[in-house]
Parts: sequence; structure tokens; C-alpha cells
Amino acid sequence: MSPVNSIISQLSSVDYSFAHYYADNKKELESNEAPIKPVYTYETTSKVARIASEIFNWVLSFVFLPYGIYRLLHWVAGRHIVPAQTDPYAGILRKKLLKALLGTPPRKFTYNNNNFRKSFMPHQKIAEHQQNLKEADPETYSKHTSELLMAKRISVVVDGKKIDAMMFGKKGNLNNKKWVLVSNGNGSTLESTLAFNSTTVVEQVNKLGFNFLIYNYQGIAGSEGWVTRNTMVNTHRGMLRFLEDNKRGIGAKKIIQLGVSIGGGVQGQAMRAHKLLKSIKYVFVKYLTFSCISKVPRNPILALLLRIFGWEFSSTYSSKRLEKKKKPEIVIQKAQKLNPSKASMIEGDGLIHKKSAHAYNLLSEKTKWKHKKFIGVSVQHFETPKERIERDKIINTIKESLSRDYQGFDMDYRSRSHRDRTISSSKAKKALVA
Repeated sequence: MSPVNSIISQLSSVDYSFAHYYADNKKELESNEAPIKPVYTYETTSKVARIASEIFNWVLSFVFLPYGIYRLLHWVAGRHIVPAQTDPYAGILRKKLLKALLGTPPRKFTYNNNNFRKSFMPHQKIAEHQQNLKEADPETYSKHTSELLMAKRISVVVDGKKIDAMMFGKKGNLNNKKWVLVSNGNGSTLESTLAFNSTTVVEQVNKLGFNFLIYNYQGIAGSEGWVTRNTMVNTHRGMLRFLEDNKRGIGAKKIIQLGVSIGGGVQGQAMRAHKLLKSIKYVFVKYLTFSCISKVPRNPILALLLRIFGWEFSSTYSSKRLEKKKKPEIVIQKAQKLNPSKASMIEGDGLIHKKSAHAYNLLSEKTKWKHKKFIGVSVQHFETPKERIERDKIINTIKESLSRDYQGFDMDYRSRSHRDRTISSSKAKKALVA
């Protein structure tokens, strides 16, 4: 049994009490660094080739000054493109959040949804009575514990650097081989994603029955290394391989890849080089992301600099490959309607303007996308869907793409059970009633 599957077996065991969980995890959850002992190791190339390449690049940087300046500018540009690496509150947020995951939330710290804290681990009083409940009513005890959300902080080594990650799910689902892999948006960490999107996270866990794996890119918060375009892409490939690996990893059978903002671009770039396995059911979800990051700046000079200094991320090429491979992709973008069928229905979200949106570029083509579903939401960038009809639409579309009889999405939007509607609170309510 692999190290990570040993951890999952322990967490999912009915006999694994809250007292044991607290004792086993308190130290590593409160640490500013990723756990010392990794559960998985992945190399995008051979270790020898990687080390040789690193030595060559450093030597060339000193010998050939222009190349050294280029690498420096790439790193400097990254400090502005990926600001999470300079977030001074990451450590504070981690300590407070992870204490909450252990059932000991600090004072003067609130979340969007107070139920998030309660649902992750049983309240201390419940923990004190667990043993009595187990002896008095084993059936109720087993049902109760299977619904608890369990969190575990782990580290995965990708190309010689430890990546800080968190996996969590219901105790009763941890062994079901169904996982969501989240690639964070710009300026986000796994800690901020869990803390400030708690309502959406818990709802997805409950409705989909999937477990979640969220990680920090190399050089972000507790992850080692440097933030570059290649390290972000390779980190994602490593975490995906960790889920896919049936011998040393988790061995997932169904994987939902959720890319948020720049995370959608990272997912897109990673899929250009990553070989998907036939034995696994994949669903790709891109939330408020762009077609190419160089299209986001309205200033043509900034767009050119992004390409020159090697920070181009593109979702378009791999998106077309997914269509050829008949892999379902769900593109969520701000739009005028719940089911946008034309590029003109897409709107800017405050950061990604209309013509740079991934959905806009795909819908602008004459191709009839059989394996793509476009969903319109009414939020600004960095916000999660607020309307119930939008959240239900996303969940139901994911379930449809995971069904055994899936052969493609229905392109006749007029025949759908959910009506298209202009996004506004009043019309959303009417559509929900309908």
C-alpha cells in the first residue's frame, strides 16, 4: 500500500477518533512549511536531465549576460503576475485556518460560512462523547462519522521541490477514488481558497461526493522553489500524476480538474504535454479564465512583454485537443445568459475582458462543440457563484459529464430543462421557479 493510501485508510477508518486525529495532525497543520516526509515523488523528466539542465542554465546565465538578464526579468515579471508569492498574510491565515480544521478556531476570525468550521471536524463536545456513542449505538456512530469532513496536509515532491497540498473529503468518501484537482487563481493560496470560498467548497463536496486536492504552486506559501511559468505547469502535472498513479499515488478513477482564473491557463498548458490515461474518467472545468493571458492586458506593450518574458499561458490549443479526444470540458464565464450559445453573450468580469475570455474565443469559432458546455454566471472575477440556479447548473453539468452514457453535451439549448435567462436577481428567481 502506498504512503498516501495508508493515510487515507487511517482517515476513513471508523475507529480513527477525533482525539487521534488531533494528536497526529496538530503539529504539521500549524507549521509554516510543508510536511517533511513527502507522500509522492514525481519528475517531469529524468532526475539526471533536470539537474544537468539546472546547472547549464545557471552557468549560461553568468557566462552569457543577456540570457541571465532574461531569466531575471522573467522572475521579476512573475512577482507581479503571481503576487501570492509575496503575500505577507499567508502564514497568519494558514495558522488560523488550520487551527479551525482541528476544531479549535481562534477568536476574532470569521469565515463566509460558519458551518464550514463545524462540518470539517466534530465539535469538541461531540468528540468527548464519541466513545460513549460508539458503545451505545454503533450504527448511529458509523453513520455520523462517515459524514465528517476530514482534512490532511501533505507534501508531494515535484522536480526536487516539496509542494504543499491539502486533501480533504467526507470520511465515508475518501476511498471512493473520486477526486477534484484545484489549480488556484492569481493571488490565491490553498489556505485562502479554503477560508474564503468555504460555502462553495463544502457544497461541492456534499453534492458531488468527490474529495478535493488543493495545492500551492512552487514558491507559493509553504511550497519550495521558485515561481516560473514552467514550474507552475510542472507542479500541476505532478499533482495530477499523483492522483492518477495506481501504484504509488491515490489511483483515482474519476478526476475533475478545476482551473480558476490563471489556474485554467496552467491546466491548459499542462494538458499539452500530459498523457491522459484511458482507465480514468476526466472532466475539465475552467472558471473565469482566459484564452491566452497576453490577451488580458488592453495595453499592447504589456501584452508583448508577457510573451517576450515567457509568461504566456494558453487554454485554446489544449481545449481543441480535448474536443478531439472527446473529453468533456465545462467553461464557466460571466455572461448575459445561463446557457450562452454565442460569443456576443459573454461579458467581461472586471479583470478578464470580453474578448480575452476563454468562452468568447471558443464561441467565436464556427466549430460545433459537442464535448464543451458553456455556463454563464453573474459574478465578478475572484467571486464564486451566488445564484442558486448557477451553482445547481454547474453541479448538474458535471454529473452529466460523469455519467456512464455520456456521449456529448446537447447542443440544442432550447430543449434544456433550465431556461436561458438574462442574469439578474429577479429573472434568476423566475427561472428557478420555472
